[in-house]
Amino acid sequence: MVIEAFGHFPDGTSSRVLAHLGQRVVRDDFNFFDYGPRKNMDLYRTSQAPAYNLSAITNRYMIFVSGQNDYLSDPADVDQLRSQLTGELNFPSKRERKT
Repeated sequence: MVIEAFGHFPDGTSSRVLAHLGQRVVRDDFNFFDYGPRKNMDLYRTSQAPAYNLSAITNRYMIFVSGQNDYLSDPADVDQLRSQLTGELNFPSKRERKT
């Protein structure tokens, strides 16, 4: 599975994006990039990277799709994001998802 995923990935991305993804996975949070306490203090005025304010996303319509074979955005991650957003969300139901 990992070999398949990385056969086409990280085409078109940077090492910082990959590091940020790794921080997300390890810490199970959705924060700004964590540079470490000293640089975080300079950038964010706090020693820890702050969480994204998802309530500030005010789009009226949002569509998110996650598939069972999506290695970067599994259904549990999408459900977690969905629970934190306040707009009118449109998600395909599990019955509509192709398996």
